[in-house]
Amino acid sequence: MELYTLREAADLLDGQITLDALRKRVQNPDGKSSGIRSVKGSDGRRRIPRQELERHFRLTAPESEASRVIQQLSAELASKDRELAELRQIPARAEMERERLLLAERAAQARALEAEERARAWEAWKDELATAPWYRRRKLLRSPP
Repeated sequence: MELYTLREAADLLDGQITLDALRKRVQNPDGKSSGIRSVKGSDGRRRIPRQELERHFRLTAPESEASRVIQQLSAELASKDRELAELRQIPARAEMERERLLLAERAAQARALEAEERARAWEAWKDELATAPWYRRRKLLRSPP
């Protein structure tokens, strides 16, 4: 049975309770106050069994190899979860990119058709200018396409 002095127990509890508050909650070995049971050590100091600390507080266990492996695996799992979340976004991003490219292609086709139309209008204007009488040419030259 592991026994801790009040100070050691407060340190072990790592900020869950202060030393003064622990002193108030600990029961005297003669059982006069209620609360956490304690035993009297050979030096006359009150000591608290580990089971009592575990019963009343959330006690952090000393780090073992298994807990280190569990923490490492938990960290790796969290990392893989983040990676998976990023990978799950790829199809949506690919679809958005495909739509963006499709819109850009349609805009390029529209510009090409517009350029062709302007070129045909220019050629038609030049043909009309070449065959028109002089008075019509004057009017055509004032308003090119």
